[in-house]
Amino acid sequence: MASELKVDNISEKTSGNSITLASSLKLKQLTTTQIDALSGMTDGEMVYDTVLKQVRTYDGTEWRKVTDTGVWTASGGTVSTDGDYTLHTFTSSGNFVVSAGAKTCNVYVIGGGGSGGTDGSDSSGGGAGGGLAYKQMSLSETGGSSGTYAVVVGAGGAVQTSAGAGNAGGTSTFSTLQATGGAGGQQTGTTSTVAGGIGTGGTTNGTGGTGGYAGTSDTGVAGGNGTLGAPGGGGGGSDDGGGGDGGNGDASYYTGGGGAGGGDCRGAPVAAGSGGTGFYTGGAGAGDTGGAQVATAGGGPVGGAAGNEGSSRRNNGGGGATHGAGGGGIADGSNSTGGTSSVGATGGGGGGGAVIIKYLTD
Repeated sequence: MASELKVDNISEKTSGNSITLASSLKLKQLTTTQIDALSGMTDGEMVYDTVLKQVRTYDGTEWRKVTDTGVWTASGGTVSTDGDYTLHTFTSSGNFVVSAGAKTCNVYVIGGGGSGGTDGSDSSGGGAGGGLAYKQMSLSETGGSSGTYAVVVGAGGAVQTSAGAGNAGGTSTFSTLQATGGAGGQQTGTTSTVAGGIGTGGTTNGTGGTGGYAGTSDTGVAGGNGTLGAPGGGGGGSDDGGGGDGGNGDASYYTGGGGAGGGDCRGAPVAAGSGGTGFYTGGAGAGDTGGAQVATAGGGPVGGAAGNEGSSRRNNGGGGATHGAGGGGIADGSNSTGGTSSVGATGGGGGGGAVIIKYLTD
């Protein structure tokens, strides 16, 4: 049975000595709403916020988080808010600059997605998703290079406009974190997927979803879902049916969904492959020249472009979503140009990578 001690004040026995606890001290636990509703506090009172997962102390005016060191000033990237948090999102390389203070930040590093393959005769495979590295890091005005932290963001693989495998995504880095880009999709129909990028240096290191391969009949093979929060891979195209769906990313890690592969109608409309889900959604794949089977770009500011349409049948792949998703492959290249072997439809582009720095707003 636990004992309970009720006192109004504890003082040292000998003047000038400190008070030593022989075990851990558990503060009173309240939600953010309950803390905000408190009244009658005095300077120095402390509680534990069960929502923010932070110790908070009352400074005579407001409840502050004790992990904050001085006044915090930071800049770089696109600044936004998400509930109680501030985010700095980099979709191109730059610098994150802390000009005052220090904070514990959640850092997400996402590699670029690979683009889908392209061929003048056959169907092609989807590109793979980039890797993910996540870690909680202390960033300060004295860290990095005098408070400046270099940010490198890997681009998504560009649309492959000639016959060949898709282009790989670029590598993203921040401090000791790295996420490599996803591989480009296979040029022609095979039975093997292409590998996703890999995260290293984080407490969570995810692998991008695989790029699906082309189906020789019926539906193309779907792109793989990212593991441990990483982006999804692009779906493969089909010789005679709908394109493979894009693989899923993870919205809680801000990663995108893969683009869908193109479908070949064989004279009748086919169902378009669907882009994968995530923080942003991957682009849809295309099918016949009529109706609504139009390929689309990946969602978000640096989503991969939809592939080029064929002259006889669209058959192009959808783009991978922003934050590292792979692009979709094409359906039957020959049918996209009316039976020639010249390149018509192309695979979708890979989604650009990102570095995201997130911290509790003061």
